[in-house]
Amino acid sequence: MRRMIGLLAGPVAAQDDGSAPTLPEGPGFAIGTYENGHTYALAQTFTLRHGGTFDGAVIAFAETTGAPCGAVRWEIRRWWAEYGVMGRMVATGAWEPAELHFNTLPSAGAKLRPGSYALVLRAVHEQEPGNYWNVIASDGTRDIYAGGELLQLQADGGAWGAWDGQDIIGELALVGPDTLFVELVG
Repeated sequence: MRRMIGLLAGPVAAQDDGSAPTLPEGPGFAIGTYENGHTYALAQTFTLRHGGTFDGAVIAFAETTGAPCGAVRWEIRRWWAEYGVMGRMVATGAWEPAELHFNTLPSAGAKLRPGSYALVLRAVHEQEPGNYWNVIASDGTRDIYAGGELLQLQADGGAWGAWDGQDIIGELALVGPDTLFVELVG
């Protein structure tokens, strides 16, 4: 059974009239090289109470800044919150995201055991300053996914830092043996 586990207040689904979903309002967080010359990556942490198989994800992208080139790499990594570090990578892939669109990450078929993970997004190729993709996050007034954190990495010398009250807008799909298979918990 395929389950969409929301990282947002409502599902990423077509409108009642069947038209494409409307992108939410919210700040954009950079993946690529910002105007200051620093390269940034993003991650959204989540916790699984039960195991399952990763079956893709949907992430909301705003308008790009400049002209980022190439692909964005996604990774599912173990997240060790008590130490603030990323662990072993359990799945990865890459795609060229479309701006102003809900982008679908392909299924990787990775088996995820109960525990904490992070969905990491980073540019595959080095970008010139001022060229980056913008991932839409919640507006900062509240966490829309309790227990998860939006993390940002200044990849050229920084550490993962959390943005309080914000989460990436999107969904995570998991496949499990029954309807009780997975819950995201805080």
